[in-house]
Amino acid sequence: MTDQGQINKNRANNIRSMTAKSIAKMTSGQKQCRYCSQPIGASAKVCYHCGRYQNRFRQYLRTEVIGVVVLLASIIIMSIAFYHFRTAKSERIDTSDALEQARKAERAASAALEQVTLDAKKTSQLKQQMEAQIAAVDSAASEASRAIWLSGELSKKNDEIKSKFASLDSKIEEADEKLQQVRLINEFMMTVVATQTDDRKAFDRLKGWAEDDSFLLSRQAKQVWQKTFNEHCLFYVPGLKGKWLEGIEPFSLTLEELKGHYQSVESHLKPVIIDYILERKDFSEWEKMEFLVDVLKNDDSIDAVDFAGRAFRKRTGLKGAALEVDYFVNWWDENKDSFK
Repeated sequence: MTDQGQINKNRANNIRSMTAKSIAKMTSGQKQCRYCSQPIGASAKVCYHCGRYQNRFRQYLRTEVIGVVVLLASIIIMSIAFYHFRTAKSERIDTSDALEQARKAERAASAALEQVTLDAKKTSQLKQQMEAQIAAVDSAASEASRAIWLSGELSKKNDEIKSKFASLDSKIEEADEKLQQVRLINEFMMTVVATQTDDRKAFDRLKGWAEDDSFLLSRQAKQVWQKTFNEHCLFYVPGLKGKWLEGIEPFSLTLEELKGHYQSVESHLKPVIIDYILERKDFSEWEKMEFLVDVLKNDDSIDAVDFAGRAFRKRTGLKGAALEVDYFVNWWDENKDSFK
């Protein structure tokens, strides 16, 4: 018996042993595989142990078709190889041309490599520029953020300064108001002093303040003016005498010359000249009254106005204080024609 026969015999014994074991293991609803004798499902078409079809025809087709396909593939591959061999032989490609083409291809590849290297360098530079720009943008953003913060702080400081300035302006306004009051009080005191020194303009200013209720010192002005007014409500005393300058003969002077002389003398001498003019017989009563009214309206001396007012009151028979200038002037405007 040959080795192959022994092998086949052993395989048959093994199959019988496996078949006996498989039959012993089979249960209801199972069957034995045709090829490996292992138990499989009764309705199974393919053995899940050996992978073969249980239908002999399909298993045959599978085995034979695979062999045919392998054979055909081998034939096709051989045909293609033979075709390429014949084609290469028929074309007789020149080795030098192929080498030149290879060299050109190498040079083109080298140029492409250089271009790629150059592009890589440019890309690296662009990357560096982009990184620098990004760093600059980040720095600018940081500076902008700091600027915004500083702007907010500056706005706060500005608001504080505005508040302080507003407070300072308020205090300055208060101080200015106090200063105005001080100046007003100072002016008032100077006016009172001027009134007491026979200043007619100061006396009239006091009267205006006394009549202005909005004036800060209106009440005080009225008191001073009233006091000065009352002190001049004396009786008219004619016949005042005074010493004329040497070389001047008053009886030889005209009324206009006497008026000029009146304007040049000191205030305490003005009542003397007023009395002299009123005593002159060569002047008409109308001229004397016009002179008195002019003194009442324009003279700067309170004493002179007081004296003229008492003289005017006596000659007209009017009632009232000597310094009631407006009363006397209005009366004269209405009645002066009766003195002509």
